[in-house]
Amino acid sequence: TLGLLVLMGLLVLAALTFIPLSLLILSSAFVYAEAFGFWIGWGMTTGACFLGASMGAVLAFFRSRYMTRDVVRKFSERYRIVKALDKAFKTRGL
Repeated sequence: TLGLLVLMGLLVLAALTFIPLSLLILSSAFVYAEAFGFWIGWGMTTGACFLGASMGAVLAFFRSRYMTRDVVRKFSERYRIVKALDKAFKTRGL
């Protein structure tokens, strides 16, 4: 349904903006359990929350991996310890 897509979109946005997902997940589980019955509502909510939170996590990873690299580079130019850590991670990995 459209409501599940909206729920997944809200979960993606919440994951990208560092808003805790727990309140959104619990409230959506309550709403769908009341609307469709406990087991069907629980299953629909579990699937939508899993997909939405996973998409949010993947997008947050790519945002931090590729979009904030310049910020870290500028930050490492300013502070020697960050520059040393950046060099160590680049040569030896994590």
